[in-house]
Amino acid sequence: MEERIASQLARKRALGEPMLPLRSVRSRGPVSDTFWGTAWCERMEACSDYRDRLPLGRSRLRAGAVYDLAIAEGEVFAYVAGEDLHEVLVRIAPLDDERKKALESACGGRIGSALDLLTGNFSGEVMARLVDPKHGLLPGPDQIRFQCDCADHADLCAHGAAVLYAIGLRLDAEPALLFTLRGLEQASLVAGVMDRIGEGDAVGGESLTDQDLNDLFGIELDQEIS
Repeated sequence: MEERIASQLARKRALGEPMLPLRSVRSRGPVSDTFWGTAWCERMEACSDYRDRLPLGRSRLRAGAVYDLAIAEGEVFAYVAGEDLHEVLVRIAPLDDERKKALESACGGRIGSALDLLTGNFSGEVMARLVDPKHGLLPGPDQIRFQCDCADHADLCAHGAAVLYAIGLRLDAEPALLFTLRGLEQASLVAGVMDRIGEGDAVGGESLTDQDLNDLFGIELDQEIS
């Protein structure tokens, strides 16, 4: 089996696909160690529909079986090695307008900057709202659909479970991808701060200069914010 997987990986790489493995550095315990990565994994583990398959997926991820994970709005694609190299597509419903507005209202003015949002540096009240299973940013089983070309016809196979954990691991390195996945602009959750800056409010009695804004948000103002 290992030789077959190695051969399939080699063919993909010959066609220009990187086939880079995504591997957890931990051999046991939690897969993720940042706020958003941990929040994602804990949300998946809290779903009773997934409990039987998640341990298999976690083991596959730790074995380096997940390759070329790509996150876009509403979907995640990856290759996962099993008996063959399987293609896995996870579709996640976007946040509806009502939930977006509720999150924006709950967070507006309570998150200091985009950096605070991405690192989870906010109050317990905001944290509870963002990770609320019914009204927060993280999806539940009713919003997730799996496609895998393996022979397992269960709603969630071991390869799909590996991708779920791999998403958490990727969010450790790139938390902004969670907002991409759910179709939510990060700026909308720090709108209160952006509005005050736009109105020329002062910080510490002094008006904000362009350099102050660069230092605060970690961006160059003449660059487009994606």
